[in-house]
Amino acid sequence: MGRPRALITMTLFVSSSAMSAYAVFGGPAEKTDPNDAKKQLAISAANCYRLSLDAFTSGRHNSVDELCQWSRRRVFADWAVDESDENRRVSVRRHAERLDELANRVGPRVASGELPPLASAVVEYYRSESGLLLGKLE
Repeated sequence: MGRPRALITMTLFVSSSAMSAYAVFGGPAEKTDPNDAKKQLAISAANCYRLSLDAFTSGRHNSVDELCQWSRRRVFADWAVDESDENRRVSVRRHAERLDELANRVGPRVASGELPPLASAVVEYYRSESGLLLGKLE
């Protein structure tokens, strides 16, 4: 049977001043440059969104909420890299554009019965949220 697999726990702490990641695997993780960790977070969020969108587009995966969440995570990951007000606004605008694109993909699939009406409602929720967020930043 071999040895049992060790449990790995990853906890992310994100604040306006710094982000630290700690892995618990028999001791503390190696220290990394916080700026590298922030950039990696943004890259990972973008990759996860892209892969989820590809799976959604090809019909292999239909979780609209998951796509919206990855788009939203991209916003906050981008903020970790660059905390300027302008970057915050740009990140939210890009999120809104991704949601508009998603709404254009979801609508026909709901109309054809391939997706339930809930899918459109989920996208509209996140579009409204992005509008509120942008309103607070402008």
